[in-house]
Amino acid sequence: MPVIYIPKVEKQLKIGKNIIRQVRSERFDIEENSLIRNVKTIEFEHDGKRYVIYKKTNDIDSANEYRLKNKRMFEADEEIYNIEDFEWIAHPKTISDFDPAGVRDSWDKGFNFLEEDISSGINGLRTPQIGGIHAVLAHWKCSDEIGTVVMPTGTGKTETMISLLVANKCEKVLITVPTDPLREQIAEKFIGLGLLKKFGIISERCNYPIVGIIQEKFKEVEDLKLFIDKCNVIITTMKIVSESDVEYQNELSNRCSHLFIDEAHHVKAPLWQEFRNRFASQKVVQFTATPFRNDGQRLDGEIIYNYPLKKAQSEGYYRKIRYFPVTEYIPEEADQKIADKAVEILREDISKGYNHILMARCRDISRAQIVYKCYEKFTEFNPVQIHTKLTATERREIRRIILEKKTRIIVCVDMLGEGFDLPELKIASFHDIKKSLPVTLQLAGRFTRTKYDETLGEAAFVVNIVEIDAKEEIEDLYAQDANWNYLLPQISTNYIRNERKSNKMYRVYFNIGTGC
Repeated sequence: MPVIYIPKVEKQLKIGKNIIRQVRSERFDIEENSLIRNVKTIEFEHDGKRYVIYKKTNDIDSANEYRLKNKRMFEADEEIYNIEDFEWIAHPKTISDFDPAGVRDSWDKGFNFLEEDISSGINGLRTPQIGGIHAVLAHWKCSDEIGTVVMPTGTGKTETMISLLVANKCEKVLITVPTDPLREQIAEKFIGLGLLKKFGIISERCNYPIVGIIQEKFKEVEDLKLFIDKCNVIITTMKIVSESDVEYQNELSNRCSHLFIDEAHHVKAPLWQEFRNRFASQKVVQFTATPFRNDGQRLDGEIIYNYPLKKAQSEGYYRKIRYFPVTEYIPEEADQKIADKAVEILREDISKGYNHILMARCRDISRAQIVYKCYEKFTEFNPVQIHTKLTATERREIRRIILEKKTRIIVCVDMLGEGFDLPELKIASFHDIKKSLPVTLQLAGRFTRTKYDETLGEAAFVVNIVEIDAKEEIEDLYAQDANWNYLLPQISTNYIRNERKSNKMYRVYFNIGTGC
């Protein structure tokens, strides 16, 4: 039976560009044959209430409590509608003010440690998520030290954070991320509680969190106070908070009970460190796929949980890596040889029914412009390049093309950044090698993460092994016959083991608490 899709109900408040959002009512479906079609409206009943969809804005009757409008014209005999077709005008649940305490109370005993069992068709928390949640909850019971959670890319870091919010009934959580796209991505997940309600991990009776998204520095401290008071969760970037005035930083640190730092390996600026230190009396947890900073310095805090990359592989959270070394001693010809091999793999994967996208990675903009010329001739794949030398308008347009899957080849600098969720990225051509283990792990995780989709196959890496300028710990990865599926987990495990030993010695030497 054809259905129409009624969108979720949200309440919003804007203070400048900063916005507070809360889902007040979930989306639902209505069978098409239950619609009452009138000249100016489409009506239906749901749970004993009358809903009215107006075809034209100037026909809206404010006497109706549940009002929607359509965003496009419908043919008289049209039967199936998309959720994007409708927009709420009015709903009783948007009238009341934000109530963060009430939301938090609704979470009482509302979290279920339901574990995933694919063989039995049971959706739930993944093994790394279950471990991470228990580890953090245990840490909070017996330590006030900064805790670091290491979870490989693609194992469900964000859902782990959401689970901690609800399971612990956290009073007010500040989440910092390194980039704008990642801020928006995480915000959307928190607003809708990810898949946790759908899977029965979070009870139906639990209210959705009130999520504040800070996109610019507040002009008045009173506005910030109002913003904080209305939220359960606040999400912003490290740059915004670290560059805010001390008075504003103090308001955040004094009013927020917890600080979650996502992609913590980006942490390095002294200003950021000063801000984080303001949370000395609050619970601070750092989440990362690798416990090493990108600048090679130590990542502060005790590693309280580490889900090994090798286990992520064996549990099926990472797909295998196909490694294709090429050998070209003439620098001027190396880029074209890498490109030709990568496109050959792309064509072969597409012929097998895989919906793969190729990413050519370059170290800087000048290299990206050179490398792009190697791919221009493959017009059937609509190659694009994206970097900061393009105008903001050009970048937005290219992002749209990428996200709408209208290109199969992307030439870029530094992996498009965290927060760019594109599971179809499966072929990587390394025109410039990632030199350190942390960034190599990040890159590998982006391409090998599992999504249950039969149109996605194994990852493929293409590299010219003649010009390798990598650090000693990852040199073996770029040998002629290297087995990345064996070597990368081994290198990661050994490196993290050594880091934990060094971290423990450091903490003992400086008499820093070692937690539980």
